[in-house]
Amino acid sequence: MAEKKEELKFFAKDFYQDEKVARTYDGNRFTSPKGRILDRAEKRALKKALTLLSVKGPVLDIPCGTGRITEFLLQEGYTTAGFDISREMLEVAQGRLGGYRNLLDLGRANAEDLPFVPGWFECVTSIRLMGHVPPSIRVKLLREMGRVGGHVIASFSISNPFLRLRRKVKSLLRQSSVLYPATMAEIRTEAEDAGLKLRKLIWVLPFLSEEAVLIFSKQ
Repeated sequence: MAEKKEELKFFAKDFYQDEKVARTYDGNRFTSPKGRILDRAEKRALKKALTLLSVKGPVLDIPCGTGRITEFLLQEGYTTAGFDISREMLEVAQGRLGGYRNLLDLGRANAEDLPFVPGWFECVTSIRLMGHVPPSIRVKLLREMGRVGGHVIASFSISNPFLRLRRKVKSLLRQSSVLYPATMAEIRTEAEDAGLKLRKLIWVLPFLSEEAVLIFSKQ
């Protein structure tokens, strides 16, 4: 019953399949001074993770959304494929990414059931997804990403006593907050259930953000 209730609250699949949401996604999040700082910090953390793994490619970015992270990967020289469940977001991404020669593919897919053979990608990146996903679904996603990629780099919203207090204050101020933060113990358990092992945590903005980029490899 608890799992069903969690899945009922898992609105991310439908929410982003909306033309207005897709067109305004980047502008609402990354044009303000705070948004630009967070954008740079996320990309810096992701670059550090890729460097630690010595990734050469190919890379799968899922969900690619409007192509923000996919474009960063392409600019860094990685042969990259971007996939998303939202046609609307993909239309925005197509306009953004169409000119890159190292764009391997751009298409529609459900991250719970990826249309790729095992090990096709050297690495799978997933930024800004796990905080919107209930634990039961996160395990499915991690397992599927681990199936198609040698490594998985995913951002999570971390939960600990300090960050729980911070999140409560944000809620009282009616500021947006993620639905599904996770403790490190929960993340390790979910990773193990998915056949992965947590290797490294890289904070996006230490003390200022609850987001961290995590590196997983197959057990």
